[in-house]
Amino acid sequence: MPTKDIPPKDDELVAPDADERDGACLKKNFSNKTRADVVRMFEQRAAANIADDFLWMSHKGLSYYLPAALSYLESLASERDDGFVDWITCALSLRCRNDRLLPKKIRRDIRLIASYLKTHMVKFTCCGASGFSLELDEMLVSVHHKKGGKNRWGRV
Repeated sequence: MPTKDIPPKDDELVAPDADERDGACLKKNFSNKTRADVVRMFEQRAAANIADDFLWMSHKGLSYYLPAALSYLESLASERDDGFVDWITCALSLRCRNDRLLPKKIRRDIRLIASYLKTHMVKFTCCGASGFSLELDEMLVSVHHKKGGKNRWGRV
């Protein structure tokens, strides 16, 4: 039985530590958008820093939208989109460092993104080099070792 592609509601989308401005930007970019809508938004490359919104997403938002980010990165449309790669790497690296309560599914999705970027960096940059090798390594390691405890907000 197919599952419905229902995006998180606005009140489920924003992480508790997002300030009003970051929450408003996140809602502007992702509110009521399906995964397919988000992939199309990434393909338009309207703003590379849209990937920064992953820093301010709730766990429910990350769980829903990270597969769309990976789909975009794996597509031909992402070729040479080093701006998106830079922003999403920074956002997810910070989430791995600061959010000790990332659910297993989200840790797995982050690991998949980091693994893909690490092995396909030449697709995104002219020379295949990335200033984010350390962050990608950290994402790969930290998603395996963080278990339990409170995140910096003391809640999920």
